[in-house]
Amino acid sequence: MPEKCTRLSLIAQVALLAQFEEGLSQDEEEQARGFFDQYLFYHTRGSRRTCLCTSCCNLWEEQATRRIRWKHNEPVRCPQCNAIVTLKALGRLGRNGSYPSLHEEHNLVVFRAGTDGALLISAGRIAADYEPGGFDGWNYDEILWPVPTMAFYERRRYYLSPGTVLSWKRRFGTYKSIFGMYLDESPWESCASAGEPNPTDSVMSRKPDDGSYRVLGWEALDDTRLRYSAVEQYFSPDKYFFRGVVSYLARYAMRPQMEMLVKLGHTELIDRMLEQDNVSGRLVNWRAKSPHAFFRLSKSGYRLWVDTGGSLDLLPVVRALPDRMPEQQRRRLVYAKSFGNQTLRRVMELGKAHGIGVDRLLDYLKSDRRGLMWVDYLEMGGKLGLDFGRQDVLLPKDLEARHDNALAQIKLERDKEAQEAYAPRKRQLKRKYAFEAEGLLIRVPASAEEIRQEGKALVHCVGGYAPRHMEGRTTILFLRTVEDPDTPLCTIEINGSTIVQIHGYCNDCGARDPRDKYKAFLDLWLAWVEAGSRRDKQGRPVLPGKQEVKTA
Repeated sequence: MPEKCTRLSLIAQVALLAQFEEGLSQDEEEQARGFFDQYLFYHTRGSRRTCLCTSCCNLWEEQATRRIRWKHNEPVRCPQCNAIVTLKALGRLGRNGSYPSLHEEHNLVVFRAGTDGALLISAGRIAADYEPGGFDGWNYDEILWPVPTMAFYERRRYYLSPGTVLSWKRRFGTYKSIFGMYLDESPWESCASAGEPNPTDSVMSRKPDDGSYRVLGWEALDDTRLRYSAVEQYFSPDKYFFRGVVSYLARYAMRPQMEMLVKLGHTELIDRMLEQDNVSGRLVNWRAKSPHAFFRLSKSGYRLWVDTGGSLDLLPVVRALPDRMPEQQRRRLVYAKSFGNQTLRRVMELGKAHGIGVDRLLDYLKSDRRGLMWVDYLEMGGKLGLDFGRQDVLLPKDLEARHDNALAQIKLERDKEAQEAYAPRKRQLKRKYAFEAEGLLIRVPASAEEIRQEGKALVHCVGGYAPRHMEGRTTILFLRTVEDPDTPLCTIEINGSTIVQIHGYCNDCGARDPRDKYKAFLDLWLAWVEAGSRRDKQGRPVLPGKQEVKTA
């Protein structure tokens, strides 16, 4: 269950609701603009090009013949502020007074400080649209530029103060399909609990537009009585989208021990609270003031539990051990209990094979994680021919470093073999798919490691596709810009000439679908692939009906 709301009279709730602001302030709107795609609008007339950047709001004129030809929908860096923006030719945006292709929406949560030190949270949907002209300084040479307009549709409110949690929701009536937003809002209604503003199956999931939201006004927390919540330590404010922030703060308002849990590293309990809506009241004591009392342990029991990994599953085991039992014996019992059955069986088999006693082995390994690492280390060491007759090799002091070193050697040998086997396939893929046009290019991965690095840079799961790509069971390609070919932009999985999936940073995180954003380039490239990927004698792509397309 989400955190239950405090019971207050209707008159008291009306007084608290009066602290909330309607809509967004001008400063909040300016900050919210950074959540949306930025554009560089341009208008070409003869040899002159007039430009407007929505990121820096600079308007300037230049000679169109002095630079390479600009392409509609091409990503570039603004020459004024160096921000990554998308080129938009005014002539291709329509002339009916609206720009539906530029419409964009996100879930938004806004933090504000109340007059009584409470944290006021407004949650809803924010939309950005563009209208022609009407903004001071943006009319130039009789050109009506698309001007951004912001609209915040507030759906939930939260009042959070130590010992007090309140939440309200607002229903919407008529649905205006032209913008996809609800209008004609009803009065605020009190809620029984204060959960996430956009409930989904999993609070911690990161799928695009699954209820995750942008957060505006982190700095307002410093002016509230929730300033010591450690929410910014548990969540990283530099992320793009969040889940669970509102639930965390609502829990903290009633359970200030959460600050202690975060600072002591006991985040497993907080994960469980947010993921399962379970405060584990039977497992811990929320009225306690000290860490050992919170986990219902003695001081020595708490130290033992932390030293053996601090897993919630081990709490009942540590509690069951009497304090008068010798310390070393207690530790060994907890160590043994922390192992999974399969891990423990394999560890004991290897210990017996190498003549290591059970007590010594448990004192060395301590936890299931180290047990798995040691088993893995011995298996890799056998392939590398390590001398396990030496005790410093069999039971190294720096097990993790030795394990990682052995893994690196195994990986290096496997990568060499895989790279040699991949070379013919890479040449074939480059002939079929390598392409460049309109400031964008398609690259074939050079190795499995490059695919893994692509996944890390764009925060998605393509790294797991590396083995399948190397073996030919699927095909992974990189979409990059000509200007910056080494920086990941989007990743493509393709089957023949059909794109199976294409994703950018964090699986696009609610941003525009790359299929729409780069539609012109993708259509051009796929048409060339479907026509047989023809190239001229220099290896440059030849489009159907054209002589050649310049490529690198």
